[in-house]
Amino acid sequence: MIKKFASLQLFFVLSLILIVSMISGTLVPQNLPGEKVQQIFSPSAYKILSNLGFFNLFHSAWFIGLLVLLGLNTSACILMRIQEKKYKSLPWGALISHTAILVILAGGVTSALLAEKGVLELKVKEANCCVPSSASNGNTIHLPFQVRLENFNIDYYNSGQHFIQVKNLKEGWSEIVEVEPGKDYNFKKTVKLNVLRYEPDLRVEKDPASGGWKAYSASSFPNNPALQVEVTASPTKRVWLFAKFPELSHLSNGANSVEKHLDLLYQYVPGRIKQFKSKIEILKESQILAVSETSVNHPFKYGGYTFYQSGYNPEDPSYSSFQVVKDPGVLLVYTGFFLLPLGLTISYYGKGVKRSA
Repeated sequence: MIKKFASLQLFFVLSLILIVSMISGTLVPQNLPGEKVQQIFSPSAYKILSNLGFFNLFHSAWFIGLLVLLGLNTSACILMRIQEKKYKSLPWGALISHTAILVILAGGVTSALLAEKGVLELKVKEANCCVPSSASNGNTIHLPFQVRLENFNIDYYNSGQHFIQVKNLKEGWSEIVEVEPGKDYNFKKTVKLNVLRYEPDLRVEKDPASGGWKAYSASSFPNNPALQVEVTASPTKRVWLFAKFPELSHLSNGANSVEKHLDLLYQYVPGRIKQFKSKIEILKESQILAVSETSVNHPFKYGGYTFYQSGYNPEDPSYSSFQVVKDPGVLLVYTGFFLLPLGLTISYYGKGVKRSA
């Protein structure tokens, strides 16, 4: 029985099937919602691939079965080696290499059966312990603790670029320049712009003390980028220019609009994102167990779970999302990857020693 399972032909057949299966897993979308997958494949192809488990291939029963069969084949090979050789003459390099393959396969099966992966979406000051799973079965991961998003920030390489286009409908000319707050710009020697201030998220409210209107920025996110400029033409006017709402431009504390023959258009180009990071707290029964700041490429680990900063919403500065992963098979896979080159090295140098002897 052991001899049949230790067949080298069986090893190559199983390995070939696994390689083809893994290539298929990279070509066929994995763990996507059914409605999205149906947009890619025809109804008949979707039905066949779904029944075969190709949309969750690495967790399907037949793929796990292949890993188990290859593990049994490798185990049989190890036993055959031990039976055929005496203790002192055992090929330790080959045995360690075979064991490494067995450990890697065990890690793969463990990951397929026990791994948890999902995306947790939170807003600032919001806490949750339920994570929607990324698996096609749609199950929910219930964390043994709550995760609260205490704060969220986005760092930019610069504050962005500002462009103003001035059109003189009367004289028939148009000119666009990149501007900076605090600087003056001349257009055709007839129009002068003094860029007074920039507000990334402009809000206007009535000041109860003075009775006038007060302009301020609600956040550092460019949700409503606006420039206040002073237009020196005839006469001089102070106006607000809005990038997202150009129809509201030329309004300034109730003043009349700039001359009808002048048209000002403000364009804002956001700065390149440098990093976005979240401050999260781990809670249990309202008690803070851990606090950490996580960002891209700097995950946070707690309770066997790893939290990766995965996304944000440029329209909502209070939103952040995390990829939550728990994979007990990873350690086994890494152990196997360490043992495999060790076994091959022992085999190589062992043969070299025998030849030199």
